[in-house]
Amino acid sequence: MRELSQKHGLSKSLAQRVVRSLCDEGLLYPVHGMGTFAGRRPTQSGKLFLFVGDGGPRDVTIRQGFEERLSALGAVSIALLREDAGLQRKDGLLPEIDGVWDTRLESTTQVPTVGLLGKVDPASCDSVFFDDVQGGNTAVQHLLAFGTRSAVFLGVHVDGAPYGALDWSERRADGFRQAMTSVGLEGSARVLVPAAVMPIDRPLEPWDYFGMGASLASQVDCLEPNLGIVAANDRVAYGFISAALTAGVPADRIPPIIGFDNSASKFGNHLSSMALPWAELGRGAADIVFRRATGVLEGLPVSEVVSMIPITRLSSRRGWLPQAPGLLAALAKHSVENDLL
Repeated sequence: MRELSQKHGLSKSLAQRVVRSLCDEGLLYPVHGMGTFAGRRPTQSGKLFLFVGDGGPRDVTIRQGFEERLSALGAVSIALLREDAGLQRKDGLLPEIDGVWDTRLESTTQVPTVGLLGKVDPASCDSVFFDDVQGGNTAVQHLLAFGTRSAVFLGVHVDGAPYGALDWSERRADGFRQAMTSVGLEGSARVLVPAAVMPIDRPLEPWDYFGMGASLASQVDCLEPNLGIVAANDRVAYGFISAALTAGVPADRIPPIIGFDNSASKFGNHLSSMALPWAELGRGAADIVFRRATGVLEGLPVSEVVSMIPITRLSSRRGWLPQAPGLLAALAKHSVENDLL
């Protein structure tokens, strides 16, 4: 309501009256806990959708968004772990499904299927993904607002190579370059990547990213005036800071820095970060499969783009690290992979 009143120059009470009036006319409808939507309140569609996941924390958040959106659309959903979904399919116990969130379940190929880009082929099914280019761009703009005039991107990809398994890092670097160029600071922008990228024949662990960030610290002059750091993710940021401290950089000269993933820390959250709204990813997926199942969306596969959200914390300021003593102590003894991650 505040956004509506500000955008159209209305008082909050008048905006509320207008919205109530439109709801009474059936042009809008409210959904508790989700907001107000255009159109008439959906009736039960009779459609049934399946969420197939691996049970991880991100999976749970995606599922919540998926189920909430389908409920608001008047549809029904069920959620199964991948192994259980495969067994039920094999035994003929799965009910007739109208659409699926999944990445690999072969049984879903005959119904609308949506998955996470990078894990599914966007030419064969619908997909949703985070806008990494926008994320890199927004991260730089965030630091520029705090006085940064030269910037370094700490990547984990092979710079200049075709997009591959770590292509999210390169896309973030592309957004970084775009933002610096747009304000005439392309000459003050550098992208650094490890000399030897970690093997990608296994999932990378937090300490892998920590080590890659640490390996880049020697290439950055932390005493450079007005320097800001964009790290490919929060673990890379922590590794960089830890190695810089070990090399003798004073804590109050660690540059402003922003990462990605909005990772939790037992020492509290001090690191500015680009948050990835996983629930919004689930909502976007639900919209796609519902439109497919109801015939609103036809034709070639589509991709839904979800923007990242900058979370401003202490590390956006200069001289920030001494104000986070618990984090400083863990980073200074280079044991963050045990104490923090």
